[in-house]
Amino acid sequence: MKDTPDKNTQEQSQLLPKMPHPFVAIIPVVVLIGFLSVVITLFGSDSLNGGSQVALMMGMAVCVCISMGYTAFLGEGLSPRL
Repeated sequence: MKDTPDKNTQEQSQLLPKMPHPFVAIIPVVVLIGFLSVVITLFGSDSLNGGSQVALMMGMAVCVCISMGYTAFLGEGLSPRL
């Protein structure tokens, strides 16, 4: 009877999604701030004409790469989630 709770907790822990480390979650924010600071330094007030959107897209690309790498690292793959 003592094996049953341990087995249930192991099954429940496998079903719960794994959360990334807080430092991993901060990486896209740091990248976005870096890109925006470069764009504002280069283009000044003209950065709203397109440079900031490119920086946002690059920040989004970093987020996608991290999430794909994190999912692949855990061995879950992307197909079950689609």
